[in-house]
Amino acid sequence: MGILSLAAVIYTLVFQVFYNWMRYDSVLPVPIPNMVLSLCMNAVPIWMLVILNYIIVWKIPHGRKAFPTYAFGLTISMCLLILINLLFKVVMGRGVEWAGTIFSNLLLYLSIESIYQQHVSKLVLKQQALAKQQILQYQYEVLKAQVNPHFLFNSFNILYSFIPPYFNEAREYILNLSQIYRYTLKHGEKNQVTVKEELQFLKAYNEILKIRFHNNFQVEITGTDNFEDRNIIPYSLQMLVENVTKHNVITSIQPMTVKITANEKGITVSNPIRRKDTDVATNFGLQYLSRLYQCHKKNFSTTCDNLTYTAHIPYIQMI
Repeated sequence: MGILSLAAVIYTLVFQVFYNWMRYDSVLPVPIPNMVLSLCMNAVPIWMLVILNYIIVWKIPHGRKAFPTYAFGLTISMCLLILINLLFKVVMGRGVEWAGTIFSNLLLYLSIESIYQQHVSKLVLKQQALAKQQILQYQYEVLKAQVNPHFLFNSFNILYSFIPPYFNEAREYILNLSQIYRYTLKHGEKNQVTVKEELQFLKAYNEILKIRFHNNFQVEITGTDNFEDRNIIPYSLQMLVENVTKHNVITSIQPMTVKITANEKGITVSNPIRRKDTDVATNFGLQYLSRLYQCHKKNFSTTCDNLTYTAHIPYIQMI
């Protein structure tokens, strides 16, 4: 409010000088006391117009089409100008310079609208820069995760052949890693997979986690038989399960069970919340996943009731 009031005062001085020069061909056509009195009287309606135009431009939502928005805002502004002029005429008991006040209000509205558009442009540029930074960060993470999957896949097969048959757990671990990278090679560049394919990948990933957490981590899958031919974005389930391991305590005292349930609308992934003391959630992966589903005009969402964390994965249409 202070900045707006200062702007109103400055505008009153500038406009009065401009008006005097245009009408009287002099900056000071009347004695200074009379000029000060005139400025004081004009400052109040101008201050009201500044505040009202600010509210019209900054507080009323702008539509997608520029011209109707400007026309609507300017119409409201001019209607308010008429009311202020009539009020000024009643209070002061003298006529109103309509041409000057209309021109003044038009200039005010356009100036405030211009400042607003500059603000919006800077905000959009900032958001675009942030989005580019997030995309680069994600691409970097993907690049690190790939580590030449073809080379790793072949290395897993060779390593598997070196392990004696009686080391069952080690052989199972290598076999599941191999299946995970087989999935990466097959579906790495796809933008959708069937639920059946994602679940096969997830089961291999789950076996890795079971070994990692000494059988204190489990994934229960129900209701998917009737929806295996539906489509979802690759790694949707894996990313959610991985998040569970990142942010929650998993021990023999506090084992973790993730429940995956499918229905007609989509797939839900839920887990009890046991936050790590050092947990710092960035939600970068979830935000990226949400944007991917938005590209398919679908809504990926999460809910949390302080006891259970649940993610809702929608099905997408086959492209």
